[in-house]
Amino acid sequence: MGIPQQINRQELADLQKSEAVRILIEAAAQATPVTAALATILRFTHPSDLQKALDKQRSDMIATAVDHEARLSVVEAFVRPRLRISIRALALGRAVSELSTGTLGRRFLVRIYRHLPS
Repeated sequence: MGIPQQINRQELADLQKSEAVRILIEAAAQATPVTAALATILRFTHPSDLQKALDKQRSDMIATAVDHEARLSVVEAFVRPRLRISIRALALGRAVSELSTGTLGRRFLVRIYRHLPS
């Protein structure tokens, strides 16, 4: 799945112009209740080109997001069983985070070593 197709500026400007004309015609059709109802039905059954382009762009973006999520799930499933941390490594990490003062001197390493399990 590739990158979703974006609407370029010129195409968007053309679509907006045709949308403006469509809105003016629909507004004129609101004069009587019958034509207003027909305009509403036609707006639903025959969406504008701008609306179609936006719907396509949205569906492409959703498809891309779903594809990325599926790919991440595969990577997580591949990596998860391989990440193993020993008890000594956990204890060392905990000791470093608790005792860290920004310097690794000899006394600091001795204090860490005391916290490690036998």
